[in-house]
Amino acid sequence: MSSLGSPTVTGLGDPVILYYKNAKRWVITQFATQSQKKLLVYVSQTSNPQGAYYFYQFSCPNFPDYPKWSISESSDALLASINEGGPPRVYAMKLSSLLTGAA
Repeated sequence: MSSLGSPTVTGLGDPVILYYKNAKRWVITQFATQSQKKLLVYVSQTSNPQGAYYFYQFSCPNFPDYPKWSISESSDALLASINEGGPPRVYAMKLSSLLTGAA
């Protein structure tokens, strides 16, 4: 996963918007084009949904279709369950890092 100042890939769609109440932050996700095979994650830097966002891209071995998202405070994770053809894959991203813009 990499933290970038601004997106360098094109989002294909199916956005999901989550509000993480305990941190008062917005999380927006979508996937990139089929050839890019990436999950895109945007995390608000403040509680203002119209403010600045940290941007992350996460590479997958196959196209990450039908992502389902969850936040697990006890595991310090943003979790994604993905259909990549075959059994579902589960990805975990370190939530505390996402909230601070860390790589």
